[in-house]
Amino acid sequence: MSGIIIDSFTLFSVDADAQAFLAVTTGLTQSQETAINDLVVGLKANNTWDKYLAIYPVIGGTEYNHKYNLKDPRDLDAAFRLSYIGFGVTHSATGMNGHNTGGATSFLNISTEFASPNIFSAGYYSRTTNANTTSVEIGASVGAERMHLVIGFNSSTNAEFDCYDESSTRVTGANGTEAGWFVGSRLSTTDAKLFKDGSQIGSTTTTMSASPPNANLSVMGSNTAGYSSRECAFVVIGDGLSATEIANDYTTIQAYQTALGREI
Repeated sequence: MSGIIIDSFTLFSVDADAQAFLAVTTGLTQSQETAINDLVVGLKANNTWDKYLAIYPVIGGTEYNHKYNLKDPRDLDAAFRLSYIGFGVTHSATGMNGHNTGGATSFLNISTEFASPNIFSAGYYSRTTNANTTSVEIGASVGAERMHLVIGFNSSTNAEFDCYDESSTRVTGANGTEAGWFVGSRLSTTDAKLFKDGSQIGSTTTTMSASPPNANLSVMGSNTAGYSSRECAFVVIGDGLSATEIANDYTTIQAYQTALGREI
């Protein structure tokens, strides 16, 4: 443990991983710094911190701050920091939005970065309700092989999670509204589920035989699909998560959003 020093005083004890992130971001208030520390401590208490390769807390309201990966806050492709693509991505205290014209690449390739590509999860906190779009929120695609997390599938209030083989292993779930915390989790070749705000909304036990796409995952879009217009306030990419882990992390992530005054 270490401390954040402001005006020569240690204001609170801070987790070392939180401190590493705070050391590279700029202009955060003490309450924002506290929110980051509480987030890291909470995910570690949930035993999920080590399961994530990338966590984008989207804090600080600027393009610079929003690009950093909380798990590895170096300004490097190898650290999976975001690099913006397209044009028109806007940044504010409530999140970032590609407005159907821009997104970001994470440089994180499921095919090469995961010890077991069949065990995988992706989560997106959307602050946008009922936007008329079929764009992808997190995704990558090579031919028929794809990983897509989509909120508002076919411009409806459904969500979808494509697990490498779109034709047979798509998980869909009615969610009632398109704002909130959406997570797709694949635990094996016969177990994929979709969650909203910590509760399961869809699942499949169809055998997933396709390989993962050999392409970098994008946020607010996909390498072959349309950019999103849903304001993004948090993203995770990592190993597969159980229902209990997703529910516990939702509590932690929602507390983080509430601390920042932007919860849905």
